[in-house]
Amino acid sequence: ALRTNHHKEMAQPPPEARSLPSPPTDGITSLSYLPPESSSSLLASTSWDGHLRVHDTSSMSHVLSQSMEAGPLLSLATPSGSSIWT
Repeated sequence: ALRTNHHKEMAQPPPEARSLPSPPTDGITSLSYLPPESSSSLLASTSWDGHLRVHDTSSMSHVLSQSMEAGPLLSLATPSGSSIWT
């Protein structure tokens, strides 16, 4: 006899969408928590507007914004967690 599970799996609610202050004026190209392997609340981002931004996702605050003046920033790397490479 074939047994079936009559219990419906409860769907998880979707995560809450949150907006950070001072967002890019153009599309985000890369995101990384600093340092990447920790449970840090510092989130680095690069964007098509040529800015590197760091936000604190715990306090929902803007920490840093740096214009790289070289055109769009397409990616970022945080190899040690203490520096950001674009």
